[in-house]
Amino acid sequence: EAFFYAVFPWLSAILARQTPRRLRQVALATWLASIGMTAGWWMLSRQLPATGILSIWWGDVRQFNPLIRLPEFVIGMVIGFRFMDGTTPARPDRRAAMAAVTIIGIWMVRWTGVAAQFETSLLIPIYATLVLSLAYGQGRAGRWLSSPTMVSLGKASYALYLVHAPIIFLSMKLVSLDRTPGPHYLRTGIELLTTAAVAVGTSLLIYRFVEEPARQRIRRWSGSGQA
Repeated sequence: EAFFYAVFPWLSAILARQTPRRLRQVALATWLASIGMTAGWWMLSRQLPATGILSIWWGDVRQFNPLIRLPEFVIGMVIGFRFMDGTTPARPDRRAAMAAVTIIGIWMVRWTGVAAQFETSLLIPIYATLVLSLAYGQGRAGRWLSSPTMVSLGKASYALYLVHAPIIFLSMKLVSLDRTPGPHYLRTGIELLTTAAVAVGTSLLIYRFVEEPARQRIRRWSGSGQA
């Protein structure tokens, strides 16, 4: 994440100068690069032992290496610029529905063997289509996501991402000291709903009183003066 924050100003300056056609070419090239890097990672993984700390570390290389995940970040920026160019495609709500149905259908298929290693890379265009199509706020799902409540939750989503895990583990400690982390460490609906409410409420407070004031100060320091 620190890497992406560092390269964002440089990448955005480059992408902002590109034509829509060129942005599409960039998206295609970075998608193919993602598949290519995944293929390279997989071929090298075949030379490693199937078990052991080296195998675990090599799995983390693919999951968390910023260069391997950079194509996803770039494509996200491309669809952001595509959204801001002022043109709306025909029936984005229909495109969003088709992308959502496709994703759900793919989720129902169990990816095994070699195919499982390429699932993330292969699905990038479908997820990008879904995100971009929903952003136009058309259709029931788009209008719901554009409502003031959902927009507020979206603004606080990064804070939620940061605090949800500590709050979950704190809840686990408060509920039962002898529980260990796992898929069932919050075993009742009340535990789950209470933890979710605390996490969401905390994220909203952090956004309102920490994140947004800090953003405003940074903009004043930079001289942009934008709200």
